[in-house]
Amino acid sequence: MDKRYITGKQIKDMLLGAYHSFEKNYQVINDLNVFPVPDGDTGTNMSLTFSGAAEMTLASDAQNAGKLLSVLASSALRNARGNSGVILSQIFRGISKSITQDTIDVPSLKLALRGGSDTAYR
Repeated sequence: MDKRYITGKQIKDMLLGAYHSFEKNYQVINDLNVFPVPDGDTGTNMSLTFSGAAEMTLASDAQNAGKLLSVLASSALRNARGNSGVILSQIFRGISKSITQDTIDVPSLKLALRGGSDTAYR
Protein backbone atom coordinates (compact mmCIF):
# COMPACT_ATOMS: atom_id res chain seq x y z
CA MET A 1 0.00 0.00 0.00
CA ASP A 2 1.16 3.50 -0.82
CA LYS A 3 2.36 5.21 2.37
CA ARG A 4 0.85 8.51 1.25
CA TYR A 5 -2.66 7.27 1.98
CA ILE A 6 -4.60 6.29 5.08
CA THR A 7 -6.70 3.16 4.67
CA GLY A 8 -9.81 2.00 6.47
CA LYS A 9 -7.74 -0.50 8.46
CA GLN A 10 -5.38 2.26 9.55
CA ILE A 11 -8.35 4.36 10.64
CA LYS A 12 -9.54 1.48 12.81
CA ASP A 13 -6.02 1.14 14.27
CA MET A 14 -5.85 4.87 15.03
CA LEU A 15 -9.32 4.79 16.51
CA LEU A 16 -8.39 1.93 18.83
CA GLY A 17 -5.31 3.84 20.01
CA ALA A 18 -7.33 7.01 20.62
CA TYR A 19 -10.00 5.00 22.43
CA HIS A 20 -7.41 3.58 24.85
CA SER A 21 -5.87 7.01 25.34
CA PHE A 22 -9.24 8.49 26.28
CA GLU A 23 -9.84 5.63 28.72
CA LYS A 24 -6.54 6.30 30.46
CA ASN A 25 -6.65 10.10 30.46
CA TYR A 26 -10.25 11.28 30.85
CA GLN A 27 -9.54 12.48 34.39
CA VAL A 28 -6.82 14.80 33.10
CA ILE A 29 -9.44 16.47 30.90
CA ASN A 30 -11.84 16.63 33.84
CA ASP A 31 -9.16 18.37 35.89
CA LEU A 32 -8.43 20.87 33.12
CA ASN A 33 -12.01 22.03 32.85
CA VAL A 34 -12.22 24.89 35.34
CA PHE A 35 -13.71 27.70 33.22
CA PRO A 36 -16.32 29.03 33.43
CA VAL A 37 -17.48 26.40 35.94
CA PRO A 38 -15.37 23.47 37.16
CA ASP A 39 -17.99 20.83 36.42
CA GLY A 40 -15.46 17.99 36.45
CA ASP A 41 -17.16 15.75 33.89
CA THR A 42 -15.97 17.01 30.50
CA GLY A 43 -13.40 14.23 30.13
CA THR A 44 -15.87 11.64 31.38
CA ASN A 45 -18.51 12.77 28.88
CA MET A 46 -16.02 12.84 26.02
CA SER A 47 -14.73 9.40 26.99
CA LEU A 48 -18.24 7.91 27.13
CA THR A 49 -19.12 9.48 23.79
CA PHE A 50 -15.92 8.30 22.19
CA SER A 51 -16.07 4.79 23.64
CA GLY A 52 -19.57 4.17 22.29
CA ALA A 53 -18.63 5.57 18.90
CA ALA A 54 -15.37 3.64 18.76
CA GLU A 55 -17.01 0.35 19.67
CA MET A 56 -19.62 0.71 16.93
CA THR A 57 -17.02 1.78 14.36
CA LEU A 58 -14.57 -0.98 15.25
CA ALA A 59 -17.41 -3.51 14.96
CA SER A 60 -18.29 -2.24 11.47
CA ASP A 61 -17.31 -4.46 8.55
CA ALA A 62 -16.74 -1.39 6.36
CA GLN A 63 -13.29 -1.19 4.76
CA ASN A 64 -13.74 2.17 3.04
CA ALA A 65 -12.20 5.07 4.98
CA GLY A 66 -15.10 7.36 4.19
CA LYS A 67 -17.70 4.82 5.28
CA LEU A 68 -15.87 4.18 8.56
CA LEU A 69 -15.71 7.90 9.32
CA SER A 70 -19.41 8.18 8.56
CA VAL A 71 -20.14 5.35 11.02
CA LEU A 72 -17.93 7.10 13.58
CA ALA A 73 -19.75 10.41 13.16
CA SER A 74 -23.26 8.99 13.39
CA SER A 75 -22.45 6.71 16.31
CA ALA A 76 -20.73 9.57 18.18
CA LEU A 77 -23.89 11.64 17.91
CA ARG A 78 -26.03 8.73 19.13
CA ASN A 79 -23.66 8.17 22.06
CA ALA A 80 -23.05 11.86 22.88
CA ARG A 81 -22.97 12.68 26.58
CA GLY A 82 -23.12 16.27 27.73
CA ASN A 83 -22.06 19.35 25.77
CA SER A 84 -18.52 18.08 25.31
CA GLY A 85 -19.81 14.83 23.79
CA VAL A 86 -21.99 16.71 21.34
CA ILE A 87 -19.06 18.95 20.37
CA LEU A 88 -16.86 15.88 19.86
CA SER A 89 -19.56 14.31 17.66
CA GLN A 90 -19.67 17.48 15.58
CA ILE A 91 -15.92 17.33 15.03
CA PHE A 92 -16.35 13.78 13.69
CA ARG A 93 -19.32 14.89 11.59
CA GLY A 94 -17.30 17.66 9.98
CA ILE A 95 -14.42 15.29 9.26
CA SER A 96 -16.67 12.65 7.75
CA LYS A 97 -18.54 15.06 5.47
CA SER A 98 -15.53 15.54 3.22
CA ILE A 99 -14.16 11.98 3.17
CA THR A 100 -16.03 9.56 0.94
CA GLN A 101 -13.20 7.73 -0.78
CA ASP A 102 -11.59 4.38 0.07
CA THR A 103 -8.34 5.98 1.26
CA ILE A 104 -7.38 9.43 2.49
CA ASP A 105 -4.52 11.48 1.07
CA VAL A 106 -2.86 14.42 2.83
CA PRO A 107 -4.81 17.21 1.07
CA SER A 108 -8.09 15.41 1.84
CA LEU A 109 -7.07 14.93 5.46
CA LYS A 110 -6.25 18.62 5.77
CA LEU A 111 -9.68 19.60 4.42
CA ALA A 112 -11.41 17.04 6.63
CA LEU A 113 -9.73 18.30 9.79
CA ARG A 114 -10.64 21.87 8.86
CA GLY A 115 -14.21 20.68 8.30
CA GLY A 116 -14.24 19.10 11.75
CA SER A 117 -13.07 22.32 13.35
CA ASP A 118 -15.51 24.46 11.37
CA THR A 119 -18.48 22.21 12.11
CA ALA A 120 -17.80 22.09 15.85
CA TYR A 121 -17.17 25.83 16.02
CA ARG A 122 -20.51 26.80 14.47
